[in-house]
Amino acid sequence: MKKLLLSLSMAALLPTMALADSFVVDFPKSPAKWPNCNQYNETITSTEEMGGSKWTTTNFSNNNNGWGFIKGGSRNFASTATINNVDAIPYKVSKMTVTVDAVTVAKINSIKLYVADNSSFTEAEEIVFSGTIAKGDLAFTITNPEANKFYKFAADCQKGSSNGLISISKFTFDYETDASFVQAPTMNPAAGWVMNGTKVELAAQDGASIFYTTDGTAPTVASTAYTESITVDKDMTIKAIAQLNNNLSEVKESEYSVYPVNSAEAPLTPSQAITLIERGFPSSTEVFVGGTITNIQEVSTKYKNATYTITGEDGGAILVYRGKYLDEADFTAVDQIEVGDKVVVKGKLVVDKETKQIDQYNYIVSIEKAPKAVETPVFSKEAGVLNVGDVVTISCATEGAKIYYTLDNTDPTTSSTEYTEVGISFTEEGEFTLKAIAAKGNDISTVATVEYLVEDPNAKTRTATIIFANQGWESGAGKLYSKDNATIEWTAKNGMKFTTTASSAGTTYPAYFDNKDPKGLRLYGSTSNKNAITVEAPKNYILVSVSTDKDAKFNGSETATTANELFTNFGDNKTKFTFAPAEEATVAYSQMIIVLESVETAVETIEAEEAAPARYFNLQGVEVTNPTNGLYIRVQGKKATKVIL
Repeated sequence: MKKLLLSLSMAALLPTMALADSFVVDFPKSPAKWPNCNQYNETITSTEEMGGSKWTTTNFSNNNNGWGFIKGGSRNFASTATINNVDAIPYKVSKMTVTVDAVTVAKINSIKLYVADNSSFTEAEEIVFSGTIAKGDLAFTITNPEANKFYKFAADCQKGSSNGLISISKFTFDYETDASFVQAPTMNPAAGWVMNGTKVELAAQDGASIFYTTDGTAPTVASTAYTESITVDKDMTIKAIAQLNNNLSEVKESEYSVYPVNSAEAPLTPSQAITLIERGFPSSTEVFVGGTITNIQEVSTKYKNATYTITGEDGGAILVYRGKYLDEADFTAVDQIEVGDKVVVKGKLVVDKETKQIDQYNYIVSIEKAPKAVETPVFSKEAGVLNVGDVVTISCATEGAKIYYTLDNTDPTTSSTEYTEVGISFTEEGEFTLKAIAAKGNDISTVATVEYLVEDPNAKTRTATIIFANQGWESGAGKLYSKDNATIEWTAKNGMKFTTTASSAGTTYPAYFDNKDPKGLRLYGSTSNKNAITVEAPKNYILVSVSTDKDAKFNGSETATTANELFTNFGDNKTKFTFAPAEEATVAYSQMIIVLESVETAVETIEAEEAAPARYFNLQGVEVTNPTNGLYIRVQGKKATKVIL
């Protein structure tokens, strides 16, 4: 059915406005009438009606709506840049004028206008622009104007030395009318995808009445008279006519599709996604699609993405093109996805080279791994701290399966150490990554991994590592922690809790965590910038030593030339130190390794005898064997008193 469509000027008409004799198709930056496009081989359709129809451009770029015009012609290939209306134009168009802002004349083979009775442009009339191709207005005259026609502008472009061989800011269509002509109603918003509950407003020329239907039947003057906006709460076709002086307009028909209610918990099936593509669902809108992986075309660890097919229970399948892993993470191993895995993918629906697919830059939001023929091994102890001498056992639910393991963070194979029921005994301190697989016949389970920190429970010293990344430090060059210093409390692998403070006394080169190589807490040392990192030991511990991946200088009462020197001159209070680069030094510390020693507190060591000798403790609870002048806690027998020496 042919649709009666409006001019751009009529698309915004209120009942008091007069009928115009031209309409414009243009490309403003804002408000944008077109989807973003920055390539010279794309096809896009306007989001608004102009002249009563949406329009389609092919092989034009709008620089993501950054120009206010479009450019056709690529430096990489020859192309024909076109623009055409989607629905028939009801007017008798007598002239089309193209406003050319710039053109590389030598690279344009021809400029033509095609006029046809159908959107396929079969048996179209071809009008070749015979004038001089140049910047300015280029006009095409239509000698036999007729209503309800389709128009396609075409610029035949050679391969250029640069992109953008012709720039166009607008097309102007002049048309003829007669006194008995009644403009068909306008509908706002235009036909297409809308949110549930959208209000569609109809308008007609001055003095005209509007009648409409929503059940698919043709409207007449006996249909519902339009008095208020129409609510679209389901897929709906609105048909409307206008009446003026007993004359009727042609029918205006707009099909509206309601966006699907869609989430990670209620994804579309591949069949539903394909249906949306076929119905013209916007390629700029992301959706969730769920299915089972039935084919893996490629998992690229080089490009960090994967191309595969997901299939629904009804057999419908859709290609997932160059997507990321869970939560947009990179693919780092080819076995991260396998045939049989159930996934939900978030992405945009497109057609590329006639293939319906979820476009690149998609990613997996959830994954349910396919059942394995051999179950994954299970460890008897969860990740965390172990004591020297602890034994970890490994089991597998698959009867008859053998277990193989490694302790050096490498992936185990059937050539690795075979597990025995004796278990794995940890006889020395350190950090260990235990990995295991189970195998039966040719079937191998997925790798099970656990990390342990093994410590001697009787050791007086403890080692903890401060990793500056992922500790809450603000990231990015030039960002201050704050003028008042930024303090972060964090927990080491062995459970010890630390307080760390980064300070920026200068403003030219502030302290910050640099997430570029070399990664680390970046500190600057100069006469005007006193950046530093301060570490405070946990209760009942004193600091023994510190080492980092860079040489540096300590602030404080003693002098140290490298980061590996012991704290031997702090007196008896070794609970806190401040660490800073030397003057004129710029360093980035990725980590600090802190060695601490446990100390006995007064409560733990008070002797019961009244005649016990006096013992002195500083205010941090650390015993002082040879107290100098200052404030102390004196403990004698069961009595504790503050004293000044």
